[in-house]
Amino acid sequence: MVLLVLLLAATGGYADGVTLRYKFVPQQQIGYQLWASGTGNVSFSGIPMAGEDQLIPEQLQAQFNANISLSLNVKSVDEQGNGVVSLSVGELRMQGQAMGESGHLVVNLNEGTVEVNGEAEQIPPQGLSQIQGLLEQIQITISPRGKVLDIAGLPQLPPSEETGITLPWQDTESWQELLNSIPAALPEGPVAVGDSWEAAMPIPLPGIDVAELPEFAVECTLKKIGEVDGHRVADIGYYGSMEVADLVCQPPGPPRGDAGPPQFNLNLEVIEEGNAYFDLDAGQIYKQRGNIFINIGFEVPLPEEATQFFDVLPGVQINLRIHFVLSPSE
Repeated sequence: MVLLVLLLAATGGYADGVTLRYKFVPQQQIGYQLWASGTGNVSFSGIPMAGEDQLIPEQLQAQFNANISLSLNVKSVDEQGNGVVSLSVGELRMQGQAMGESGHLVVNLNEGTVEVNGEAEQIPPQGLSQIQGLLEQIQITISPRGKVLDIAGLPQLPPSEETGITLPWQDTESWQELLNSIPAALPEGPVAVGDSWEAAMPIPLPGIDVAELPEFAVECTLKKIGEVDGHRVADIGYYGSMEVADLVCQPPGPPRGDAGPPQFNLNLEVIEEGNAYFDLDAGQIYKQRGNIFINIGFEVPLPEEATQFFDVLPGVQINLRIHFVLSPSE
């Protein structure tokens, strides 16, 4: 989340502090390499088919390494300095291991190829154009202070009373209310070394009104102004967190007869910490590195007559640990 919020920036002079502002140049392309590694653990409880010699083991462990080439593309800039930005992906390389099995995946959208465990195939032209078109059509309008003003081009689903599924952005009023509630990411005035600023981003969850959404609270601190790899940079440290306990969520889907819409209890903890290095001359992020910790717990409420058959509520616990590094493309 913080990785997306701090992906572009520019600063003024810094004799008496720096003024952090997003700076957009029409038709500019900014290339990055995103490397990430992580581990995950999934635990099941109260599920009859989970356990030793069962269809699902009580615990699943996995680890992965990934490398992705990215490009931020500035489509246009208006008189207020608001930029319209899209994201493109060149190549994805991923290695993973789970349940004693390992795999290797390479997807190259520039060449239109996909390789799975050493076996390469060409992506059908129609499928390739759909993927590239989907990425290209999603365009985000961002203010100089980093406030998301609009997100256009998101995929749409036809209205369906049968499935009961409505994508969040198809509820125009609630979606605009959500965008309005997202604060600017960057401080209003100049900041000196040691100064901090805060922002809180609402996290959309199924079946929860915008006013009641939990917030991912981020504190940023200007740690120093120095040099990295010959680039003059502002070193910004950040720490973000959110915690949700026993929140009742309603996923999209049709009602289950008299039982009403399906629901689940959610417990969620997210922590992200790291550093972003802003190039003061180029006016954009030079490097960023950080760690993300995610703990998610789901429990399915049962009708009273069914609780006698379960010692604990059926549920899933997911723990993820991710380390990432964002660097400029060579």
